[in-house]
Amino acid sequence: MKDVKIPIKSIISSKVEKYKCIYEETEFNLLRRYFISCLNLGYLTPNSLELIVDKFCYKIKKIVKTPKVINLLNYYKIENDILIINDDVKGYDEALYELTFFTAVTETLFESSSEYLAIITSVIEIAAEKIHNFDVTNSKIMDQKVVTETVNTSHTFKTEFINYPLIIHLLRQFFLYKQTSEEIIVRECFFNQSNKVINNLINDGSDNLLIKILNQIFELNVRRKTKRIDNFLNEDKLIIKYQLIIKASLDKTSDAYKYFSKMVTNQNINKINE
Repeated sequence: MKDVKIPIKSIISSKVEKYKCIYEETEFNLLRRYFISCLNLGYLTPNSLELIVDKFCYKIKKIVKTPKVINLLNYYKIENDILIINDDVKGYDEALYELTFFTAVTETLFESSSEYLAIITSVIEIAAEKIHNFDVTNSKIMDQKVVTETVNTSHTFKTEFINYPLIIHLLRQFFLYKQTSEEIIVRECFFNQSNKVINNLINDGSDNLLIKILNQIFELNVRRKTKRIDNFLNEDKLIIKYQLIIKASLDKTSDAYKYFSKMVTNQNINKINE
């Protein structure tokens, strides 16, 4: 992609003029970087770029920066056609400000809703962090630091994601069970409403139950973050139940089952019903 000459700056400028958008230079440049990354990661193509830029500029007419705390979980909010972002973050963590901006852009383009909240929030985060970690200068994906996370002392897993690592890990298990991938889902969400993309994955009661449980885990995960509660017994039970449902749905002779066995957050899950 780095050898393909695409006038991204002029495309964004023309859409800003078309919709009379008000973006400061910093955010304009971040938006340009965002779309360069999307092209290099294969989320967008040169032919689809203008359509998606148009979509963003149509939805967000103004980007407003504020020093005020917006909420306990995010550093931005979207009200009608205005993106409000906390720029105090930039003063102590510029990378976090960039990631926050990219997350807001992705949420806008994915046309997220409260339906399938855990899945859609996680897919947005996956896309935003991968886009943020793309080095546009050298046209390569920067190495993401993989760390070991522990939840409720009994669940351990490796992750490269900063936000919602547990939910993303469990979501990857769901995608494995559904025989799809996060890359496919992310690409589809740029062009279709995210709730419709997820709805197309759902076939039966087991799918709906998994989504319900994942939403419950997500809610507890958010409470743990915002209220700084370290342990939820219900969360532990739900994490186990979720993975047991997926385990029971996979063919034990399949590669997916073998891969899932390596993804479980507690090795006791592999021993149940064996």
